[in-house]
Formats: sequence, C-alpha cells, structure tokens
Amino acid sequence: MLKEKYGVPELGSEGSESISVWNFGDGYQIEKPDKDSFFPSKDTSYLLCFADMNVKENCIVKDSLMSIGKTRDGVILFRFGNKVYSEKDNGEVVRRKISGS
Repeated sequence: MLKEKYGVPELGSEGSESISVWNFGDGYQIEKPDKDSFFPSKDTSYLLCFADMNVKENCIVKDSLMSIGKTRDGVILFRFGNKVYSEKDNGEVVRRKISGS
C-alpha cells in the first residue's frame, strides 16, 4: 500500500531502499521555532513537515523510532537509534557491529 499510494520505499540511485518510522509524539503541530530551546531561535529544522497536508498543523518533531533499509546487495537492515540488526540467510536476526559503537 505504501509503495502504491506514496511511492515508498523509493529505489535509490545505487539500488538501496529505506523507510523511516517516526515517533508521532504530541501529534501534528504548526511549523514554529522550538519554544523549549535555551536560546531564542528561528530554527525549525527539528521538525519534519508534510507539504501535502493542507492544514497549518502539518509538522511532527523529528524523533526517529526506527528505519528499515535494503542495501544494493539485498541485505535488509533494521536501525533502532545506534543499534543495527540484519537478517542472516537462515532467517535469524542478529545485531551488527558498527565501527565506533
């Protein structure tokens, strides 16, 4: 359904695919600077806004819960924060070692 309706996941130029699952948090909100920021700012980069929604409240806070991706070699990866898992040939899902973690 996601592929049919929204065209996701979209095949990348190098043959990879990915999809992200975001924490919906407090729901949709208006695009505005973070009121809880220590310094006054006009920065709204903490938000992910959806231009195809025809309402003022069309943004969510960028808070990724997980992403699922497929490499150009066909390896499926599951990311949760800084943890990455992949599926072995026998169907077992194992944590992958990432350099620096």
